[in-house]
Amino acid sequence: MDFAPVAGDTAGNNLKWDSMKIEADMYLKTGNYSLLRDVRMRQARFTELEGNERIAISYYCMAFYADLNGFENLDRLIAARDSSFSDWKCTAHVDVGVVNKIFYLCSRCSVSESELLNVFCRSAFKPHTYQYHIFTIKECQELLLLAKNGQIGEINNRIQHATARFLADNSPDNKNIAV
Repeated sequence: MDFAPVAGDTAGNNLKWDSMKIEADMYLKTGNYSLLRDVRMRQARFTELEGNERIAISYYCMAFYADLNGFENLDRLIAARDSSFSDWKCTAHVDVGVVNKIFYLCSRCSVSESELLNVFCRSAFKPHTYQYHIFTIKECQELLLLAKNGQIGEINNRIQHATARFLADNSPDNKNIAV
C-alpha cells in the first residue's frame, strides 16, 4: 500500500513521503526490522495527519505486525539461526498504544471489525516480509482482538506457545527443515 500526498503540494510532503518510502525499502532489504517498524509508525502518523486516516490504519497494522514477527535486525537473526536459536529470546510484543490507535481510527472512520480483519490486516500482514515469522496472519488478527479486549494474560500465553512452536520448528533435531 502506498499513499502519495496531494499532487501540487508545496509543503514538501512529497519529498517527506518519498524519503520514508526509501527508508522503508532500505530497512526491509538490509534487514533492519527495528528501524523498519519505526518508519511504519512515522508513515502512519504522516498519513493520519494528512487526513488519510483509513490509510493510516494500514500502516499502524504494519507496525503491529512488525512487533509480533520482526526480529530486531538480520544480523541477530543470522546469529540466532547459526546457534540453532539456543540463545535467542523472543521479542514479540503487543504495543497497546498502536492497538488503541488502530481501533480509535477504525471508530472515527466507521471501519467495522470485519473490515479491519479482512481488508486492512490482510493488506498489512504480508507473509514473507521477514525471513522468519513467529505468528501466522490469523494469529496476528486474533492477537489484535485480544489486545482490544485487554486480555493480556492470553496474549502472553499465545506468545509463549508461538515461541515454543518456533523453536521446535527450527530445532536442529527437526528433520523437516530445508537446508
